Formats: sequence, structure tokens, C-alpha cells
Amino acid sequence: MNQLNDTMNKSLNKITDQFTGNEDSVESDSENYRRRCLNHLQSFTEIIVDALRKEFICQAKSDQNDEFSLFAIHLNSLVRDFDYFHQKAGRLEMDLDILRHQFEIIAKNTTDWEFWLNPMGRFYYCSPVCQKITGYTAAEFKQDSRLFESIIHPADRNLYNQHRQNASTLFAEDNLEIRIIRKDGKVRWITHSCRSVFNEFGNFIGYRGSNRDITRQKNYEHDLEKKNRNINNKLDIMADKSSAILIWNDQGQRPLQYISVNIGNLIEDEGKQTVSSICKLNDLVYPDDLNTLNEEISSLIASGTANHLCNPHRICAAGGKAIWVDHCITIQDDPAGRNSDFISYLRKKQK
Repeated sequence: MNQLNDTMNKSLNKITDQFTGNEDSVESDSENYRRRCLNHLQSFTEIIVDALRKEFICQAKSDQNDEFSLFAIHLNSLVRDFDYFHQKAGRLEMDLDILRHQFEIIAKNTTDWEFWLNPMGRFYYCSPVCQKITGYTAAEFKQDSRLFESIIHPADRNLYNQHRQNASTLFAEDNLEIRIIRKDGKVRWITHSCRSVFNEFGNFIGYRGSNRDITRQKNYEHDLEKKNRNINNKLDIMADKSSAILIWNDQGQRPLQYISVNIGNLIEDEGKQTVSSICKLNDLVYPDDLNTLNEEISSLIASGTANHLCNPHRICAAGGKAIWVDHCITIQDDPAGRNSDFISYLRKKQK
């Protein structure tokens, strides 16, 4: 027993010397420091287990039935159990390291900024992608709980505040598109998605969500809207008071995608009551002339001719009247060469 005590004391002194001797070189990173402590504890445990084996296993083999021998037997069993669970804990630690490494790889390479806020609004977790989107590091967001709100564009802060109120009461995910101001002063659009998180007891434990940079998509939408607005303005200018321009596709009853503002003048409907009911080209064409126009459109599509002047026909006007028009159709091909849109230029036929 004295030999065991001496072995334990020497081992403990050795471990203590390892800690105190390298005190100045202890890493500031808490994860590395935790690993060092575990390694030293494992070394100490292995020394203790080995000493216990040497001291008591020989006693367990004796035929004596005194209390010391029985104690040695039970202690030897405890040592084996302790050794088993110690090895199992080591394997679990290795598995945990593998999972942690895999998670770090996923977090660093995802395109979305993933986050988890605690109930007080502080970051439990903030993925490294935040720096690519905002210019701020994950550490900066963790240190300043109000940093994210501070970079939201002033024009969108009320929208974000309302979103946070909704997220605190809704179980479903809530999304919104807002602008943020990066660290370098540039404005970016993001899709912000989050939802409340509850534990197995129903207690609120924070918000889980993600942010995605959609600046390129918003710029594309803005450019497309601007181009469409310019096209519509040009079409309105081209159509005088006695004419109108329609854009439609050849599906079903030919739904209209665009109607020039002068259509009301052409069908003599200043109040625009009839205009509001026109959703398809077939609604505008006089019923008795619809079959003839359908045949001309079918021939036009089959021939592949870009422009076609139809035979004069009637269109429905206000008050149940019919007005004769000249009708020119132009096919607008898409990049793949398929017929996509049809542009009709209607002009009131001169007597």
C-alpha cells in the first residue's frame, strides 16, 4: 500500500510540474486548453490504473479470505470497469472530434449565413459566411449583440422589427427581404429567414435562421423592370388615338400580356369599363370574325413568317358595337427559336 501511495504521489507531482512548468505557454484558445487538460488527466488516470493493478491483482489471486483480499477482488473489478468506461469515453471523444471537424467544413463552405440567437438576442452561433456577406467577422457579431440590427438599412428597420415580433410568436418560419450596409459602406440585399426554437419542454430557447445574399437577383429584377417600363412607354407612344398595341401568346384563348393605354380610344370606351374585362385576344375579336382570324394565325405560325397583315375584321366596342380594324401581327421569337410572344397592331379602318 505504501508503494502505491508513493507511485500516486510521484505521478501527481509529475502532472503538476507539467502544468506549472508550461504556465506561460498555455494557449489562449479555450478549446486547445480544454484538450490539454483532458490529455493530462488521461495520463494521470492511466498511471493510477496501472499502479492499482500492480498492487491489488496479485492479492486477488491469493486464497486468503481476509477482508483485505475481498477488498482487493472488488477493487480489481472496479478498476476493470473504470478502464472500460475510460476507453469508451476516449472513443466517444474521437467521434466527437470527427463530427466537429465535419461541421466546421460544412459551416465554412455553405453559401448562407447560418445563425442561432439566444432569447436575449445574442449569438449562440454565427457561421463564418457572415464576413463574406457583411464584412464583419463572427467574433464581432458575438461580441456586439446589436451589431446586426445596426447594419440594417434605415428604410427597412421597421419591417425588420415587425418581423422579429412575428417570429417570437409564430412556430412557422418567417421570411423577408431587407437591405444591409456592409462594413465597407456598400449596400446589399439579403433574404432573412428565422423561426422561434423551443426545447422538448416547450420553453423558448432562441431564434434559428439564415441570411442569403440576393443582391445580384435584385439588381437583375430592377434592370428587367426598367427595361419593361421603357418598352411599354415606347409602345404607348407608337400607338395613336385610333390604334392600339397588344402583346399575347398562343395558348388557350390567347391571354394578353400587355395592352396599350390607347385601347380605350380605339373601342370608344372612355370610362374603361369594357377595357377592364378584356383579358384575352379572343375577348376583343367580334365573335362572327373569330374563326377567320384563327385560321390566319394558324397559317402564320405554320409558315414561320415574321409579319402578317390580316384581313380586316371587327372588334368588340363599348355599347355592343363592332368596329372594323386593320390588324398586323408580328411574331417575337425566343432565343431557342420557338414562337413566344405575338405583337398585334390594331388600327381603326378608314372609311
